Amino acid sequence: MAELPVPAQANLAIQMQPILLTSADAARVLGIGERQLWELTKRKDREGTIRGEIAAVNIGTGTERKSLRYLPEDLLAWARSRRIDHPDRATGHGEPAA
Repeated sequence: MAELPVPAQANLAIQMQPILLTSADAARVLGIGERQLWELTKRKDREGTIRGEIAAVNIGTGTERKSLRYLPEDLLAWARSRRIDHPDRATGHGEPAA
């Protein structure tokens, strides 16, 4: 039996992934709670300036009405930056690489 052609719009919808993730989705992807995600996003430095470890995109209307979303690539970059390499993998002998 011949396959029916798939309209171009339907094919595009099947291939698309979310560009921005909600905090619930981002937390689930990282395997952490939403509260911890918020704390990592909103962490402040000594001067009180927000210097969060995880970047977010404000899709709200201005600075007072924030609605944050997360780029999947930013979540992956953060996770990779927190990676702890085991010394055995560096040289194969249990000693850190030079």
